[in-house]
Amino acid sequence: MATLPPGPIWLASYPKSGNTWMRILLANLLAKDEEPQNINALNLSDGVSADRTAIERELLVDTDLLTPSELARARAIAAQDERSHRDGPSIVKTHEAYELLDDGTAAMGRGKRAVLYLVRDPRDVAVSLAFHGGMSVDQAVETLCAWTPAGGGRHQVAHGWADWSRHASGWLGQNDLPVHLLRYEDLLADTPKAFAAALNFLGVDFGPDELARAVRHADFAELRRQEAATGFVERSPNATAPFFRQGRAGGWREYLNPAQQARLERAHRVMMARLGYLPAALDDEEDGL
Repeated sequence: MATLPPGPIWLASYPKSGNTWMRILLANLLAKDEEPQNINALNLSDGVSADRTAIERELLVDTDLLTPSELARARAIAAQDERSHRDGPSIVKTHEAYELLDDGTAAMGRGKRAVLYLVRDPRDVAVSLAFHGGMSVDQAVETLCAWTPAGGGRHQVAHGWADWSRHASGWLGQNDLPVHLLRYEDLLADTPKAFAAALNFLGVDFGPDELARAVRHADFAELRRQEAATGFVERSPNATAPFFRQGRAGGWREYLNPAQQARLERAHRVMMARLGYLPAALDDEEDGL
């Protein structure tokens, strides 16, 4: 029977990179049901990484009284304290950048046991983000090239997405936790193989029938069917397309003009080459090497 070992893990990615799909795969594997899991009732979430209420509950402090630097430090302490007295398995989704405080402490706190990091071609991310956020492709392209605030209100403390390259380098380069890199394109090309590799990294004990069932229940056609029938709670109110829109790789060729493509490739060519989205030779040629 598929079982997730104790201890929380980060399921981290830049937005629109396959995080939701991976959570649905995991939910179907762990639920062991004969029917697909309800995409609107996944029993995997373990809070929000920047939850203001959780910080106040853990430290018994009014966060409105703290300076930004005090609040950042309090958040790291609260996250570590909370996780330290949780014994069971849990999965914490995040799109947040992995940043360090001035003293080298992880801003998101310690206490996790591993990171499953999903990455996707930023050119496809830009297109998907444009549909999801109801923004122009130009706006989406610039979002991937800048620090984007993603919190700071009543419910979450200030945090954000870094630009696409910094997001990837932050998570892949941190030394606090073991990390498994999973490319969306590889998950799409051979879902059982890529999913099994991620499960092995996480220490999940599973059988081939359980794996096959989870993949079948998280098939894109099934996700689209459920969204068409009941909607999806994670779809943005600004979205101009279904959340489960196409589920393919390389669609950017139909949406990005040459200038938009060049903008992303100039900004992220080093990380794109590292992750297999641009040939390394192109990086060398542009550097004059």
